[in-house]
Amino acid sequence: MYINDLLKGSFLKRLYASYSVPHFVGPPGIGKTSIVEQFCADQELGYVPFHLTSVDAPDVRGFTYPTKSEGGPVTLFTKSPLLTLVERTGLDSGIIFLDEFGQCEHATAKAVAPMLSERRLGNEEVPEGWRVWLASNRQQDRAGVLRMLSHNQNRVMEIPLESDQESWVTWATAHGLHPLFISFARHRPGIIFTNEVPEKPGPYCTPRSYVRAEEFLTVGMKNKLHGDLPLDPVSSEAVGGLISAAVAAELFAHFAVKELLPEADEIVSAPKRAKVPPESRLDAQYAAMQLALYIVNRKNTDAVATYLMRLNRELQTSAIVQLIRKLGGAMLNAPSLAAWASDPANHALVAESLNVS
Repeated sequence: MYINDLLKGSFLKRLYASYSVPHFVGPPGIGKTSIVEQFCADQELGYVPFHLTSVDAPDVRGFTYPTKSEGGPVTLFTKSPLLTLVERTGLDSGIIFLDEFGQCEHATAKAVAPMLSERRLGNEEVPEGWRVWLASNRQQDRAGVLRMLSHNQNRVMEIPLESDQESWVTWATAHGLHPLFISFARHRPGIIFTNEVPEKPGPYCTPRSYVRAEEFLTVGMKNKLHGDLPLDPVSSEAVGGLISAAVAAELFAHFAVKELLPEADEIVSAPKRAKVPPESRLDAQYAAMQLALYIVNRKNTDAVATYLMRLNRELQTSAIVQLIRKLGGAMLNAPSLAAWASDPANHALVAESLNVS
């Protein structure tokens, strides 16, 4: 399942409402944690992440201690640290996100088991409004994943995930990543969204490490449109330490397309005359599209759409879908989009991309 499929419709809401225990399984760095964190933020739910590889069984269930009762000695549990973290949120509902479930020791996995079916932690229950969700890497990822205990496997809903360009571009656009980083991801998706961990040791590119590279190169930039990215050899080598030297070399070469792009102000002030990269340079056209999407707002929609309609026909649908996702379906009413939106084929493509009727 692609991440974008997971985000469409009400799937995550149904997971939460049904008390299901989803186990998101996928390669490192594709955004499994971010999906859950963003869902909690959107639904105003509490979010308690817990990395199981860094704890032992008592850190999940609580420690045992002997005590007396009328029937004789009994063994009880101290309060689970997890429940303490839940209480600290001060919220009645949320998600306890147990990350690296597949990598934890079997003793720890056994301590988690009562949470998955009985919603119990030691002597206490998981609060009514809280859910337990899990995430792991795959065994082929060489991330130390162990074979899951059969009784746990039968208590969870395993959801295999793959990274995909569409969902990442939507996320990156909404979060204001540098347009040239987004355009490179569009132009060379096979580099970033491979879903395979290389056998050779060393840095490799995932959506997570790619975003960290963007953060490193844009740190301190007050305006990503007018500031120059550091292209010195030291910066290139540092980025290579995040995404591999080969990918860093391609990325830095891509930055040269800036010379083929219009100034951001020109897209708004003169959308019919602003520079458009030649159709033979698809990489630069991607960059021009991302630049336009970066600056678009409700006041300049018509001008930006006018410019986007001058790009390669193949890019127009993608651009309009991202435009609608950013500003809403009412943007199709922009005068510059009237002819484009009136084409039934275009309407069908947008509807399919946005998962609407």
